[in-house]
Amino acid sequence: MRSERVAKSKKAPGNRMTSTKASEPMAFYTLTVWNDHAAMLAYRNSAAHGKAMPKLKHWCDEASYAHWEADDLATVNWEDAKRRLRDDPVVTPVKHPSRAHAELLAASKAKRSAT
Repeated sequence: MRSERVAKSKKAPGNRMTSTKASEPMAFYTLTVWNDHAAMLAYRNSAAHGKAMPKLKHWCDEASYAHWEADDLATVNWEDAKRRLRDDPVVTPVKHPSRAHAELLAASKAKRSAT
């Protein structure tokens, strides 16, 4: 199922790159690069992505993402993505969060309300 969604992402209009990684225990990461913000939003709002994402809050005890713009595809890499997830994540609420995720979500909400 996951590999099917990755294949659809790779074929989506405006997709320049899709890469996935998995780590223990049961952590999965996807890194995508799009021609522009509109192409990314079109895929995010498509049936291919939209079918799975509502299930995320039930499947996962942690979920977050990072979004940034890069001028050069050569500068997009897993090390930078991991740093952005660590330093400036967009934290997604889940039904049964881990303690770490609940703390991260609370800190993220406090940070947003302070700005």
